Amino acid sequence: MTPQKDEFVLGGLPVLRGVLADLANNFMENAYRPHRISAYLSALVFGSVICSRNYCFEGSYANTYNVIFGSSGSGKADLEKILNRWSYDVYCPDIIMSGSSFTSDSGVHSALAAQPQSLICIDEFGLILGNMANDVIGKTALVTLTKAYTLNGQYMRPKKYSKKVTSKKGGPEEEDDREKVINRPALVLVGFGTPEQMNMILAEENFESGEMSRYMFWYIPDEIVTYQLLNTHLPDRAVSRILDVFQIGGNIINEIDGMQNVNLSAYNDPLPGPVPCVLEDGDFDLKMLDIAQQHKVINCKDVVEKTLATRMLDKGKRISITLALLNQPYKSMQSKQDIIKNGVSVSQKAFTDGIEIAGKSNKVMKKYESERRTYPARIVTAGEMIDNLVHMCGKGWTTREEIALNKIRVSPNDWKIVEEYLEDIGIGWRESVLPGQRGRSVKIYGPETPVHMEAVKYDLDYP
Repeated sequence: MTPQKDEFVLGGLPVLRGVLADLANNFMENAYRPHRISAYLSALVFGSVICSRNYCFEGSYANTYNVIFGSSGSGKADLEKILNRWSYDVYCPDIIMSGSSFTSDSGVHSALAAQPQSLICIDEFGLILGNMANDVIGKTALVTLTKAYTLNGQYMRPKKYSKKVTSKKGGPEEEDDREKVINRPALVLVGFGTPEQMNMILAEENFESGEMSRYMFWYIPDEIVTYQLLNTHLPDRAVSRILDVFQIGGNIINEIDGMQNVNLSAYNDPLPGPVPCVLEDGDFDLKMLDIAQQHKVINCKDVVEKTLATRMLDKGKRISITLALLNQPYKSMQSKQDIIKNGVSVSQKAFTDGIEIAGKSNKVMKKYESERRTYPARIVTAGEMIDNLVHMCGKGWTTREEIALNKIRVSPNDWKIVEEYLEDIGIGWRESVLPGQRGRSVKIYGPETPVHMEAVKYDLDYP
C-alpha cells in the first residue's frame, strides 16, 4: 500500500492539506503526465464541485470556471480522466456532466436542469469558444454560461417555448428541460486547449463584455515528468469527508447492494437555505477589501487587468469555501456537527490562500498575454491589409474612409484591437484635420514616427 502523504507542495501556491492533498497526491500516482500544477488544479476543481451549490460565503459560491492550456502532449487529458475516476471513488458519477460542450443557450439550460451540480470538461476550448463568439446561436450559449455563473445563488429562468414535450409513452405532457426554472445552478467548467487556441479568446473585447473575466487561467509548462501509474484510489479518509460535505449540503446517500450512492438534489430541490460560511475575525475585513478593490478598478487603465480586478475578491471567496471544507489537516477539520450547527468557519489563512490562488491565476494570464501577444486571425488580416494600403497608396497614410472604400472590413468592436495590432507592426494613428481640408478631425493611420506625424499635421509631402 502506498503511504499516505499529508501535504502537497507546489512552489508559488499555498500548500494543500487534508482532502485536497490526498486528491493531488492521488493524481501524481495515476496520471500519465503527472505535472504538479495539473495535480494541484485537479484537486481544486474537484473540491470546487463537491462544495458548490449549498455553501455560501457572503453571496459567493464555490463553483469556478477555469481555462487550462498547454502544448499537445502535456497531459491535459489526464485531468479529465482522473476527475471522472474520482467521481466513482466518491460514489457520485453524476457529478460529471454528460456531454463535452454546448451549442446553444437551450443546450446549457437543459444540461443544468438535468445536472444542476456538476463539472464539465471541454476539450479544444479555444476553438469552441471562438466559434461560439462568431456564431449567433453559439453566442447565446456563451451568454447563458455567464448567466449560470452569475446566478449560482438564485433562480435561473429559461426562455419561453411554444409547447411542452409530449410523453413518449402516450401519457400527459412532460415539462421540457429547457423550460425548467433551476434553483441555484452550480456548474464547474474546465476548458482545455493549446496556447494557439487560447489566443482566440484572450482578446480585450472578450474581457470588456465580461465573459472571460469570470475564468481563472492556468498553464501546464513544457517539462519532462515520469509517470507511476499505480492504479490507486482515493483513501477512505478523503472519501468520508467528501461524503460528509455532500450530506451536509442536503444530498442523500443511499446504500444499494452494499454500495453507497450519492443522489444529488434535483434542479428545483437544493438545500432550502445554503450553509453559511463565515470569515473568522482577524486582519482582513471583507467590506474594507471590497472598497479597496473598487478603488483599484476605478484607477486601473488596462482593460484586461481592470476586468480581472472586478472579480478578484469573488474568486478568492469561492476558492476559500473549498479550502475551508477540504484543505485543513484531518485532525483539525471542523466537525460535521459543528458545521450543521454553526456554519462553515473560514479561517483567515483559508481566505488569504483563496485570494492568493485567484491572484496567481490573474498573473498567469497577464504573463501569457505580455509574452505571447497575438491576435485573432481576422485582426491580423485586417491589420495587414491596412498596412499594405498605407505603403502602396502613394501618400504614406490612410483614413478609415479609405480603408472602407478599399473593402477592408473592420467591425466597430474590433477597431481598438486592430489599432493595437497596427502599433505592434509600426503603424500609428493620430486625430487630425485632413491636409487641405477644414472640418472635424479624423483618424489618420501611417508609419509611427514623429517625422510622419508632423508631415501629416502640416500638410507636407511625405515620401
